[in-house]
Amino acid sequence: MRITSGWPQMQLFSAKLAAKYGLKQAIVHQELIQAEGRRCAPDPENGVVEEEGELWYRYAPEELINMFPYMSANEIQVVIQDIERLGWIKVRRGKTTDYLWINIP
Repeated sequence: MRITSGWPQMQLFSAKLAAKYGLKQAIVHQELIQAEGRRCAPDPENGVVEEEGELWYRYAPEELINMFPYMSANEIQVVIQDIERLGWIKVRRGKTTDYLWINIP
């Protein structure tokens, strides 16, 4: 649990995914799903774009560190690569920035 502005923020995960693929992978996957659910419809200014029927969400490195304060930036990147290889997410990496654009198929 992480305390944000005085209120606990729970991070949920699938116990089945955690048992099979790892706790961090299950947590990051579920938190990305929840984060995308909290964002508005396509709005480039807020980091949401629609391309060919798919929604892509922009994440700055600082956002990911704030989402997972108990992991290092490197750990987060490794877990994102793991769940990308598993096909749980699609990732586009910025060429001129450190932003990640993530789509959950």
